[in-house]
Amino acid sequence: GRGVQLIERVNQSRVSTQREVLDFPKQTVITRDGARIQLDAILQFRITSPKTTMYSTINLPLMLSKLLQSQVRNVAASLEVDQLIESSAAVARLRGEMSVVATKWGIEIQEI
Repeated sequence: GRGVQLIERVNQSRVSTQREVLDFPKQTVITRDGARIQLDAILQFRITSPKTTMYSTINLPLMLSKLLQSQVRNVAASLEVDQLIESSAAVARLRGEMSVVATKWGIEIQEI
């Protein structure tokens, strides 16, 4: 008899691998010393693996926004307000923590 063939349908939409920029609105965060400050961010990223991105994300801008918001809160909560304002290490840490997750989605975080 005839075997059943399973055919995987792939989304045929085009995916840009050029650098993209997302602007995130201000959010209130609380630092380790209890200060409430408002932070906003601009995220530059590039899709490095379109296939991985297509299979592991549904709404990439929303996913990156939520990831950035949670990581900003986590980093801010671990630092005092002076450290957060003066430290470029905080931004580097934020970029590193985001990269760990984004890499699994086929994304390279370039700048925050």
